[in-house]
Amino acid sequence: MRDTFVSADWLAARLDDPGVRVVDVRDAWEYDGIGHVPGAVSIPFDAFRSSAGDAGMLPGADRWTELLSNAGVAPDDEIVAYDDEHGVFAARFLVTTGLYGHDPGKLHVLDGDYSSWSREHETERDAPATTPALAEAGIGPDRTVLLYCNTARRISHTYLALRHLGYEDVLFYEGSLSEWEERDGEIVSE
Repeated sequence: MRDTFVSADWLAARLDDPGVRVVDVRDAWEYDGIGHVPGAVSIPFDAFRSSAGDAGMLPGADRWTELLSNAGVAPDDEIVAYDDEHGVFAARFLVTTGLYGHDPGKLHVLDGDYSSWSREHETERDAPATTPALAEAGIGPDRTVLLYCNTARRISHTYLALRHLGYEDVLFYEGSLSEWEERDGEIVSE
């Protein structure tokens, strides 16, 4: 049986599990002002919607990867998402997560939304310290990072985000893949 919808008690029993990440998709002011599930990270609904994404309203693979990584959510984590709209926005977050390759068996909605948690369990207002998932892959602030994409448009944002996170030695290939292919550079695919 798949536990797609999980109770607050189910979540409470797993809060200390390092493989479980709790994601609050409510507005940022609610996360800070009203409180949140202890250890939950904030990825507001507006942060992962786009009118110019990959398809429809998807945010785009690069942006999505960056959002999850910055929140410390790794590709193999079990995720519990919640909102304050009966799970509507949390479900959209999880569907998007699945579309970008996360194991659907590891995606859960908090049944009864945030109120089911706050009625029975303690909340907190401080954001947890997160380690970007970019560090779990062995790419830490002590390493030189060389960025490239298709046309060098997206790497500018990634460059600034990495600098903000304390990465000191960040380089980028201005011409990126477009220039590389024009110069008959070798492309290796897995």
